[in-house]
Amino acid sequence: AYSVLKQLATIALQNGFITDSHQFLQTLLLREKMHSTGFGSGVAVPHGKSACVKQPFVLFARKAQAIDWKASDGEDVNCWICLGVP
Repeated sequence: AYSVLKQLATIALQNGFITDSHQFLQTLLLREKMHSTGFGSGVAVPHGKSACVKQPFVLFARKAQAIDWKASDGEDVNCWICLGVP
């Protein structure tokens, strides 16, 4: 999970949505620690609210190989919809 969240934070930085990928990554990790954002059918929606977010954004990512995300239905995840808000 860490590597996927790190990639999402890096992509958000590269696209100018955030000012600090490390800070946003920590926000995503904290949210995942509270409860998995995997809601089923191979999809997870990691999200976070952080001062480093310049504007609200949505990122979509997909991997050929699904990974365990502790989803509510027990299925591995291969699609992520990442949300960020200031």
